Amino acid sequence: DDLEDGAAMNELENGESKVISVDEAVEQIGCGFFQILITFFSGYMRVAVAIEVMVLAVLSPAIKTQWDVSSSEGALLTSMIFVGTMIGSVFWGPFFDAYGRKTLLMVCNAGLLVFGLLTAVPVSPSKEAGYPWLVVTRTAVGFMHGGSIQIVTHYAEFIPKKARGAAIVIQNVFWASGSMLGPLLALATLPHLDWHWYLGLSAAPLGLVLVILVFIPESARFYAAHNKRKKAEKVVKSIAWFNCKEVPQGRIVAFEDAVMNADHVQTEPNKPADDNNDEIEDEGFQLEGTQLLLADDLQLHQSIKETEEDTEVELKVYGTTRKQPPCTKIQAILKRGLRIYEPLFTHRVWRTTLPLAIIWFGCGWLYFGIVLLTTTLLQYDAHCGFVVNNSSNSSAALTSSDYLKIAWSAAAEIPGLIFTVLIIDRLGRKKTMIMEFVIEAGVILLLLICTSSTVLTVFLFIARGIMSGVFMAAFVYTPEVYPTRIRAVAMGVHSTASRIGAIVSPFAAEVLIHQSEYATISLFAASAFVFALMAAILPIETAGKPLKDRKQ
Repeated sequence: DDLEDGAAMNELENGESKVISVDEAVEQIGCGFFQILITFFSGYMRVAVAIEVMVLAVLSPAIKTQWDVSSSEGALLTSMIFVGTMIGSVFWGPFFDAYGRKTLLMVCNAGLLVFGLLTAVPVSPSKEAGYPWLVVTRTAVGFMHGGSIQIVTHYAEFIPKKARGAAIVIQNVFWASGSMLGPLLALATLPHLDWHWYLGLSAAPLGLVLVILVFIPESARFYAAHNKRKKAEKVVKSIAWFNCKEVPQGRIVAFEDAVMNADHVQTEPNKPADDNNDEIEDEGFQLEGTQLLLADDLQLHQSIKETEEDTEVELKVYGTTRKQPPCTKIQAILKRGLRIYEPLFTHRVWRTTLPLAIIWFGCGWLYFGIVLLTTTLLQYDAHCGFVVNNSSNSSAALTSSDYLKIAWSAAAEIPGLIFTVLIIDRLGRKKTMIMEFVIEAGVILLLLICTSSTVLTVFLFIARGIMSGVFMAAFVYTPEVYPTRIRAVAMGVHSTASRIGAIVSPFAAEVLIHQSEYATISLFAASAFVFALMAAILPIETAGKPLKDRKQ
């Protein structure tokens, strides 16, 4: 019966088969109860992952109470989670394309839970055995997080285009909520229990994530892209049923390009498919790019826009043609890996790529720098010059009041996002980034003032809120400024730049600050001015302009 229904659904009155893309089907159904459910389900997953990942805000001071951990060792422990995330993003991307979003999300979140719990295992009371264990397990947590971030990509594929912008903001709010709940959990546990308990409880919410993933459907786009049409139609029917809407009529395909290609095949079977349409693809790349995905995560989708020869090589790389020897696959990967980055550095595009990569580096550098500075500076009531009187191997313990202040500063991301949403279309993308970087520099300079911890918290609150807004502005600008053909690759390059910034930030916020507090804060402030300059020299403003196609 299901097969007959599916066949009947795809027949027009003239007997010909109608083709409809997944995006078109989602647009026809619109927003409804299904989108509300998946928003909260995906949002909870973002909260749970944020709690686990952002333990870095309080972990170093906690372990220093038990072990004689130097500031350099604490910074290394913090950096390794970002190293793991960067590697994981590259590693997991092709698997998500080959085996499905839902399956790999369950694998990655299960890995997050397992390694998060292993982090909490007290393997040894000594630093010699315990510290290496922490470094390895936290790196593994970052590696799994590199795959789990694709939950937002999976979520966005169920959201109509007109609501996707708001959906990004909502998901960022959920992340900010998790970042705020982490210090509150520390407040409830660390004054009374060992820090191993805090790490274990931080990982516990991930258990419910695995239960939620059981009830979330696989992406209809993934099914359609892998010629599993009946399964794709079943997902679309489920969305329509939850929303009390009629089921869209037509044979489901992955992208609008495939709809056009199908028409070309029917009318001109020997003519190559036209690859100059970009409406749906633009929207898809824009949303997938905003989740800090590397180019490898979108490599299969990007290959749809390549020539027949490139597509053949790509299929061989992903294993569709299994007769090719391993050396051929490796050569294809290396060849494509070098070639896909070339368009970013042509005589025109490099003028955008270079300053924008520096801006993304600055987003990671300043955002996580502020997160870590918050913990470092709040460890002392009178922070001015404290490093002169305290060795790099000692640290004051965080108090209950400090945990509340860290949570309060994390809450700043929500108004920061709202502020950016209100001004980004009025001022434009460039002016928004310039203004917010300049404000950020000014607020950071205020940290040099000898003041109370309450006033210091206010300064840190503003600094973190502004940085969350700059990050969002960069998310919006980057996919808009690049043509379709190189948009995914560009997002990968710039996402990598932000992670490099995150990797090096602990060595300033946790190591250099013990040499000179004034030099460290001045470095962050000066770099913010440099990033504002980079935003000013960007050659293109994208506000109010359509997305570029691949030949512009």
